[in-house]
Parts: sequence; structure tokens; C-alpha cells
Amino acid sequence: MKIKPHKIIGYLFVLLLILNGGSIVKVLGIGAEFQLGTLIVMFITLILAGKFNYKKTFISILFFVPLFLLISSIQMMRFGNIEAILSNQIFNFVVAIIIGILISIYFYSRKGNFMLMLSNILKIIIIHAIISSLVLTIFPTKNILFNAVVNNESVNSYVGYFYIFFQRMHLSYLDTLGMGTFNLFNLEIFRAHGIFWEPGVFATYVNIFIFLNLFIFINILNVFLGIFSIILSWSSTGILVLTLQLMYYSFTTLKFDIRSILKVFTASLLIIAIGWISVINMDDKIYGDNSGSSAQRFMDTMSAIEIAKNYPMIGIGVDFELFSNKMSKAKPDVGGVIGNQLSLDRVNKNGYSNSLIRIFVYFGIPLGILLLFAFYKQDMIPKNKGLFAIINFICLAASPILFLTFHFTFIINGLMYQLKFLKNNTHMESAKKKKEIGMMSVNIMNP
Repeated sequence: MKIKPHKIIGYLFVLLLILNGGSIVKVLGIGAEFQLGTLIVMFITLILAGKFNYKKTFISILFFVPLFLLISSIQMMRFGNIEAILSNQIFNFVVAIIIGILISIYFYSRKGNFMLMLSNILKIIIIHAIISSLVLTIFPTKNILFNAVVNNESVNSYVGYFYIFFQRMHLSYLDTLGMGTFNLFNLEIFRAHGIFWEPGVFATYVNIFIFLNLFIFINILNVFLGIFSIILSWSSTGILVLTLQLMYYSFTTLKFDIRSILKVFTASLLIIAIGWISVINMDDKIYGDNSGSSAQRFMDTMSAIEIAKNYPMIGIGVDFELFSNKMSKAKPDVGGVIGNQLSLDRVNKNGYSNSLIRIFVYFGIPLGILLLFAFYKQDMIPKNKGLFAIINFICLAASPILFLTFHFTFIINGLMYQLKFLKNNTHMESAKKKKEIGMMSVNIMNP
């Protein structure tokens, strides 16, 4: 069976997006180089395949890149660090913008392909993560394969076998290698994260996979696969978003026929079971061995909110050194009902986990709202846009991945779509797109 070239290109582009969106590529310290390599590969592939839309591409680049540089220049002049316009962070944003443009243009008339390819690739990644978790649970090891690099410092270690099955560890307060595990039914289970750098990021992508298979492809086996992997990730945010998806599904499919009642009944049982697991998870994250995780995210969020309140109109820009400086000096009020329940004494510095609030820190509240609205209006996944946005916004509030290539592409796509960079007035093209999107609602993957 001959594979069509456009499918090879599509799968390659989706895989590259995911690898740039929170995988171990980032923590190995080669994230910027890999992102630039992705851009070069995309350009070369599109030109050689004859799929390069020169006019739309260059018009879009000549609009969005100078606009970003203008906004950044104004922000940097305000803080007296105009030389930062030549920083790696600015360059990385420019590369991410161009990648978003290329992806948006390529998949504009192939939305169905994008969703199907994304689901298929995520399925393979999820299966690998499950196998990796089970292998390390059955055969635990402290064999260090590689170390994560953050700000040129080696932090978390990854242990495992053959560079195929690996698990993120952490250093305990006694500087000994601590296991990235959780206890369920008296079993010590390694948290699943697969190729992503940590379980919370993995859970974000699994929830996207569940969304695609619950509301677009209606593939229940894939949904159960996703549910199992979310539980193995032991991510509080992941479990919360999963529960919300199942509740929304139960509400929207509520009818008075036997088949619908059985679906809602099954979903209700899952919600109850997952809710019970959520209680155990939250107890662990607030009072147990993993209490530092919730405390760190709470402190990160409150610190970012304080900076956004201090610079509400235009933000501080994307210069990482300035952002780090402001975060380190932030002294938020962390009292109250929530703060008093968390182990805030375990937090020795402010981090960057809440990338949803960071958009207001970078660009100010007005522009930040506009960019989040653009994410909501993205057209790469055109069905249930509101739910898709909510799923991602909740996950991004606990993960520093919004400004990595995968999620940032949805912002660029939404801006291009709303500003008519992706509009096509031909009736034939419009009819073709509507037919393709409609077919995705059919149970094409139902076992």
C-alpha cells in the first residue's frame, strides 16, 4: 500500500510539533536548536514537495514577525534593556511564530488530517508511556540515563533502561535519589510521562487525546486507554480535567433512549471512581510525599499574578532574564484558606509553572486576553472550540508549555484565522472543507 506524500508530511509536522511542545528534547538542553531545526525541515519539506504557499507564507511572516518585534521593542525600552531584542528568547519566539504560520497554512484545508494524525501519534506515545511505567514499576532501577538541564544547571535525573523506558526522578531533601512514584492500593507505581519531561505535561496531551476520541471520533477504546494513562500519570490537574470532560459528555449526551442511558451510566460510574481517586491524589499532593508539587504551583501562580497586577497594560515582555528577576523578587500574599493548607515551607524559590498567567505577565492584560481569545478561535480543531480551550487553559495553568511550539501554534492559527490570513473565497474549497470536517464526526475509528 502506497502512502501518499501529504500524509507523510502531515505526520512529520505533527510529530515535530509535539516534540517541541514539552518533550525531553527541552530538558536535554537542546530545545532551541531542535526548534530551529524543525523550522528548517519544514521549509525544505514543503519546497521539495511543491506544497509551499509562498504568497500566504511571506505575507503572514511580514505581518506577524515585525508586529511582535515592535511590541517587544516598546516593552524593552520601557525597562531600559533594548539590547535584549537580540536575545535568544526573542529569536525563539520568532521561530515559533513562523512554525505556527507554516503549520496553519499547510493544515488549513486539511483540518481532518490534522486531528486524525494528532490522535494517532498521541496514541502511540500514550502506549509507550504506559509500558514504560509498568516496566519500571515491575523492575525498578536507579540507573541514571540522563539529567534534565534547566538554565544550564543539571536538576532532575531520569532513570530507566536502554534509553527507551525511563522515568523522571527528583532529589529529596536529603539529596538522595527519590522515586517519582505514587501509592495506590498499597502498590508503589511509577508515574507515567513517556517522552514528555514530567507527568503533568503528559496528562495535558492525554486530555487532548481523550477530547478528540470522546467528542470527534467517538472511539471509546481510545478513551479508556486515555483514562488509564491519566491515572498512571497521577497528575492532579490531569485528573480534574478528565473528570470535567466526562461530566460534560454525560450532560450533552443525556437522552431518554437505552443506548444513551447506558453511556451516561457508564460515564457516571467512571466519574465516581475517578472522583475517589482524585480525593486520594489531592490528599497526597497537599499532605503527602508529593505536597511540594501543589505548594510550588500555588506560589508560582500567586507570584505571576502579582507581576501582572504591577504591569497590567503592556506587560514586561518575553525577555527571560527580566522575567526571572521579577519572579524572584515577587512577594505575593500566600495566606488564606488555600495557602494555609499547603506546605509552602517546602518552596525555596518562585518557578514558572503557570504559563496561562504568564501570558499576562509577558504581554499585559488587554493583549493577553486577545491572545487567549485567538487560542479559543483557532480553526485547526474546529469542533467544540470552547471545550477544547477550557481543557487547555486549565492544563496550562499548571504547566509551563504555552509558549512552546505546540500550544503557541494554536494562538498563531487563531490570529491568522481572525485576521483573514487563512480565508479562501472559492466555493469549491469551502464545500470541500465542510465535507471533510463533517466526516470527522462519523465514527470512523469505532472498533
